Formats: sequence, structure tokens, C-alpha cells
Amino acid sequence: MPRAHARIARVAALALATLVAATTVATASAAPHRPAAAGWGAEPRSKIRWHRCERQLPASLRCGELAVPLDYRHPRGAKIRLGFNRLRAQERRRRVGSLIVNPGGPGGPGSFFVAVEAAGGHLWNPALHERFDMIGMDPRGVGTSTPIQCDPDVYNQLVSLFPSTQAQFDQLASWARAFGQSCREQTGPLLGHVDTRSAARDMEALRRALGDGKLNFLGLLLRRAPRLRVRRAVPQAHPHDGARCHRQPLRLGQHALFRRGGDV
Repeated sequence: MPRAHARIARVAALALATLVAATTVATASAAPHRPAAAGWGAEPRSKIRWHRCERQLPASLRCGELAVPLDYRHPRGAKIRLGFNRLRAQERRRRVGSLIVNPGGPGGPGSFFVAVEAAGGHLWNPALHERFDMIGMDPRGVGTSTPIQCDPDVYNQLVSLFPSTQAQFDQLASWARAFGQSCREQTGPLLGHVDTRSAARDMEALRRALGDGKLNFLGLLLRRAPRLRVRRAVPQAHPHDGARCHRQPLRLGQHALFRRGGDV
């Protein structure tokens, strides 16, 4: 089996296992997951703690953390860390505002892609870096945000990712259940709140903390759902969806797709 196919299959199996565990946590809750009755912004506004990023990252980057509710039904309850970085607009006099970037995946850390841009990778049209403070937000559960943790020993167990017999399918299902259970045990309550609605509300919390007024959001690839959530809940938001670039032929490569489809 080609190595790339094996990696894709492994990631798909990981997503399945995490989904199984998250579903278990969600169904164990006595009440459905709904936003606070007071609506968006009911939770207290948090302050961003800015600091120097890791030494191996470009000096132009600043990293930050924000405390957000674990469960937005209880905005004053337990908190988790929302991590992100910022690359300042090059043309400060012509600055439009902040642009929150979500690269998709799902589960991709936005901070990685903004760091690539800071290092001269030029993933997007240069106008974005010139006019916007680029904010690479790591969705809850990944990157510099409070992480989902699972048992690597269970994950690394050898199992057929392409079952052709009932026995192989049963083995894969058993592995997925065991791995999902390990994620639930090591991660705790967070696993029941890694969902699209919470991700959208995290972005709104970050927008309020940045203090730039309207939200500018660049969503790429498979992360269109948070954009739709934000648009429905915050009509004045300005989300820019890179999903339209799917119409472009794949031979253009990601660089061309981002420049054509993700420009504002």
C-alpha cells in the first residue's frame, strides 16, 4: 500500500475513533449542547496574554492565549486555553484589521500556517499580509490550544485499515473503540465540547478580545461550517471562504488555489 494512502487511512481511523468517544461523552450528558440563553457574548470578556513565540519561530510573530469556556452553556464555569499567533500587517497606515485564519483539516492548527507566512512562505496573496494582522487560531483540542490527548500505544497498534473480511473489520472496530476510550480517559470533559458551535463561539471570543470590531475570517478547505455558524449568529461578520477554490483544477497546487480562492 502506498505510504500516503496508509497515512490518510490512519488519520481517517483516528477521526472515527475520536468521533466515537466524543459521541459517547455527548450522549452521557443529561442536557443537549445549546448556547447560553443570553446569546453570544454573554460570557465575560477575557484578555489576551501576548508573549514571544518559541525561539525557532520568526521574531515577527507574537503568540497569545485566551481563556474561553469549556462549555458555553456555563460561561462562568471551567475554562480552557485558546492558542493563536499574530503576524502584524506590513502597511500599518493602511491596516484593515485582524484576519482570523483557519486552514481546515478539520483539525489543522492555524498558527502553523501563519508561521509559514511569517517565514516567507507566501501561502496567500501578499495583500493579506500587507493590510491585515493575520491571526492563526488553533481550534480547541489542537496545536497550542488545550489539546486532546490519547494513548499513543493504542494508536500505534498494528491493525488493517482496509478490512476485507469480517474478522478484520471487527478488529478495526475494536481498535477504534479502544483508542476512542483512551482519548476520553486522557482528555476528560473537553472531548465532549470539540464541536463546530464551540469553535465558532471561540472565534467570537477572540474577536472581542482583539477589539477590532467586525470579524474578518478566512476559512479554507473543509472548515466551511464554522463560517456558516458565524454568519448566521453574527450577520455583521465578514467571513471569507476559501472553499470556492474547490472549483479550480487540482493541478494548480495549493499555492495557486490560496491566491485565487482565498483573496479578499
